[in-house]
Amino acid sequence: MNTMIESTKVFWYDSDIPDSLLTEILIRLPMKSIFLFKSVSKRWLSLISDAFFGRYYAARINNDPALSRSHQPWIFLFPYFYKEVLPTETVIRFPTSFNPERFYELSSSLFSLSFLPVHTEDSVLSIHIIASSNGMVLCCRNAYPLTYYVCNPITKQHVILPTPPKPASFCHSMDAGIICKDDGSYTVVRIPNEESSSNMLELEIFSSETGTWTEFNFSCQVRNYSRSNHKRLYSTISYNGILHWAADKQIFAYDPYRSTDQCYSMELPKCSERLERYSLAICCGRLCCFAGGKSLRLWELTNYESGKWNLKHQRKLSEICSVDARLHELFGSDVKICFRPLAMHPFNWDTVYGSCGSRLISYNLRTGISNLIDYGLIPAALHPFILPPWPTMIPQPSWGPDDI
Repeated sequence: MNTMIESTKVFWYDSDIPDSLLTEILIRLPMKSIFLFKSVSKRWLSLISDAFFGRYYAARINNDPALSRSHQPWIFLFPYFYKEVLPTETVIRFPTSFNPERFYELSSSLFSLSFLPVHTEDSVLSIHIIASSNGMVLCCRNAYPLTYYVCNPITKQHVILPTPPKPASFCHSMDAGIICKDDGSYTVVRIPNEESSSNMLELEIFSSETGTWTEFNFSCQVRNYSRSNHKRLYSTISYNGILHWAADKQIFAYDPYRSTDQCYSMELPKCSERLERYSLAICCGRLCCFAGGKSLRLWELTNYESGKWNLKHQRKLSEICSVDARLHELFGSDVKICFRPLAMHPFNWDTVYGSCGSRLISYNLRTGISNLIDYGLIPAALHPFILPPWPTMIPQPSWGPDDI
């Protein structure tokens, strides 16, 4: 005898649930589930896509100690995406203590810039990653004239910026940085790398709100301004909505939302020892500077207004090699080996990343333990990319194709 089991379908209508209650329910769900639920109905799509929902979700994450910023996933990005190399080889992902169900998994397969409209059949290098801010990435096509892109690798959004006033012949002749606000508006700053015989610094500023480039000239305290010497910092840093970079022995700061016609500066940490390389970084929400060479030193900026630095760690390279047997075997007898700082762990004061000889290493300043990272190439920089609590949406550009 055949037993017939009748299936029952249950339909649930949410028309009686107010938007405020539905929002309170949705913000407690994992981000991946929320984005999937956009397809439930037009109402859910409109509710989740509203800017208020994103701000509310992010505020809840930031105010919950269990979901604090230190639990956000992050990766390091190489400056270059080679068209011959798979994306998995251009991303370094380090394990972090976060709940992957709460966030998008930041994996190499997820992070890809293949969606950008780049055509470089005649160029070996396709994309040069310049900087990142609040989930946005600034990059350019390494061919003349430079084409700049602002993109969100998670949402796959991108915009092509209008041509700058002075097109550079290649990406190293002009450095650049980006400052991105929570509402998705952003400012791109181009910084010259060439040596100048005057004390004037000329910046090119692009605002997403106006859709235009503007040139500003600033008076510097440093004569013969140059970022091209051996003390150059390899990347710009967006800290508290202010762009920071260094030239010679000073750190420059530009705040486009406070005063567009002023540029501030402070001195780098003083050190009696000659250090070959400096690098700026942000760790635990604080601006820091670390330098390498025959020794490794790390400073924290304790007073922004007065430019006061506090030395947190210092280690000689000989000590580093003597503690770690693998490093001692590789570099212990080589007097020419120097430590070149590249980046810091964004949430751990003890961990730094850099190159030593032809090896990429992570080093714990407190324990003296190091790890060799073999990725086949040594980058000139590592760009930390931290996933924000809620994806930053790129606003619709106010400029057209004729401006590009």
